[in-house]
Formats: sequence, C-alpha cells, structure tokens
Amino acid sequence: MKMIFKRLLSLTAAAVFALSSFSVLAFADDEEEEEEEAIEFTYDESYLTDTKEPALSFDGSAFSDYIHLTRDAGVGGISFEQDKDTYYQGNSLVVYASTSGCDGYFSCSGMVRDDDNNLLYPDAPDAEETDDITIIGIELHAEDFGLSCFDGCLINFAYRLTEEDTALLDSSVWVFSANEDNVRQVNSPTQLEINTLADNNISQYQTNGLLSVPADSSSTKIIFEIPTQGSIDAAVLYLDNITISLPDTVEDYGYVANVDSYNASAEPREGSDELKISKTTSLGDTTSEVEKSSDGISPVIIIVIIVIVLIVAAAVFFIIRKTKNRFY
Repeated sequence: MKMIFKRLLSLTAAAVFALSSFSVLAFADDEEEEEEEAIEFTYDESYLTDTKEPALSFDGSAFSDYIHLTRDAGVGGISFEQDKDTYYQGNSLVVYASTSGCDGYFSCSGMVRDDDNNLLYPDAPDAEETDDITIIGIELHAEDFGLSCFDGCLINFAYRLTEEDTALLDSSVWVFSANEDNVRQVNSPTQLEINTLADNNISQYQTNGLLSVPADSSSTKIIFEIPTQGSIDAAVLYLDNITISLPDTVEDYGYVANVDSYNASAEPREGSDELKISKTTSLGDTTSEVEKSSDGISPVIIIVIIVIVLIVAAAVFFIIRKTKNRFY
C-alpha cells in the first residue's frame, strides 16, 4: 500500500512540475510578444500646441509633404492636389481616382454587409493578411507630426464625397489606423458613405469625420482607403482641417500644431457639425465575453485543481485499502 501511495505522489509531483514549466514558458512567450508589438508613445514638443487648430489645413503649399500615397495607390490611379473652390475653410485637399476597376479584396471587404446584415464577402482575408489585400488611398505618417505613433490620439476632419463614389466598395471611403506593416488596428473603421438625405455629404462638407486610435496599438499610420471596385475617373474625396488631438497622458499640450500655414481668418462654409463617433477598438477586443472568460483561466489555477484532485484520489484509495485490511 505504501508503495502505491508513493507512486501516486511521484506522479502528482511530475504532473505539477510539467504543468508549471509549461505555464512559465507560455507566460514568457506572451510577455516577449507584447514587448515586440508595443511602440511607446513619444513626441517632439516642437510639433505640439495647447491651442486647438488643424494640423493640416491645406491652406499653404507645405501640405504635400504630409500626405502620402498608400502601398497600392497606383492600382487605383490615386492622385491629389490643393483645391481652392470646393473647400470648407480656406483651401482643401481633393483626391482623384482613375481606374477601370480593381479586382480582389480591400482592407474593409470583410466588413461589408447586405440589407439582411449578411456579409457580402465572407471569404475576405483577415486584416493581418496584407499580402492578399489591395490598399488604395492616401495616408498620414506619425513621424511627420513629431509622434512615434498615433496611439490614443483622436483624429477629426471635415470631408465631402462625390456622386462618383458609387464606384467604391459599398459607396464608401474607409478611415482607420494601421501599423508599419499596413495591418488595420481597429475592428470598426470609420465609414464615410454617400448620403444624400439630411446629412448630405455630397452637396456640403460634413465636419464630423472622426477616428479614435486605440492605445497600445502601434498605429504609425492613418489610412483613408479608397476602394475603387468599379470604373472611375473623377474626384472621389475632399478633405479639410484635419485635427490631431493628443492623449490625456501628454501634459501641457493638447494638439499637434499646424504645419501648412493655416488661414484662421478664412470664413468656414456651412457644414454639418453633428458628431457621430464610430466604435474603434483594437483588433484584440473582438473576442466574445464567453471566449474571454474561458481563455482567461490561469494555468496556475489549473495546476492547483489537478493537485487537489490527485491528493483526494490518493487519500480515498488509502482509506479504502485500510478498511479492507481491517475486515479481511
């Protein structure tokens, strides 16, 4: 009996050691992965201000140093220039597309639904599979504004679409933050969809363009995706007064200062100022609560449960054995 009990204890010890080693390795891998992905939010104070003003107003000529074409912009024939006629305040940016249509998937293809709320492209690649996605549009780079990344920032802008945008995926321009590898870092991008009703965004500017960049997301880019699904050769997007609000962790400063000669005295044109905030969280937040609760069980707790079960089993076995010896 003693021999059996010793063997049970030995097996218990071995199981505990193996599980402990596994949990330590798992924790180490998780910590290493987090360290690799995280970009610390830092800034150059010379680019910042405590006065609210647009970082990009498109009023001067320097704006062209801060607007970049996305990786696949050439596929959609994307180009841009300063516009002095269709503006919200001062001058604006106009973006053109010229293409017979682009095949394949875009960054936001997997989010488009039909009238019955069914996904139109259920086989669309995940955001991480950037090699299988066409990214067409323009983008902002954090380093141009003295920032290491846009994490925790709030991006506000005035925009206006055109009737030609029916050639775009879901008749929309999509706005989201991305990392250096062009991986989208929000699960709900801001969708700028053609609207000819009360909040008409074709005949007038809408000043409610908004993107909240998740903290700790390593978002070094803000992408205005123009998914040219159909044939188009026209202006597709007007932008004006892009404001970059800093995270609350930045003391003494609230905004990125203007970099392109903002004409504050210019009279703004009439536009809609109704604020509509899209939910923007990190991709990791899409897990359901049930999945989170099951995934969140600590390996240490599992080890403790196994040890208790084995000890109880050994004790029961020992008691039964003792009882048998007493009566027989």
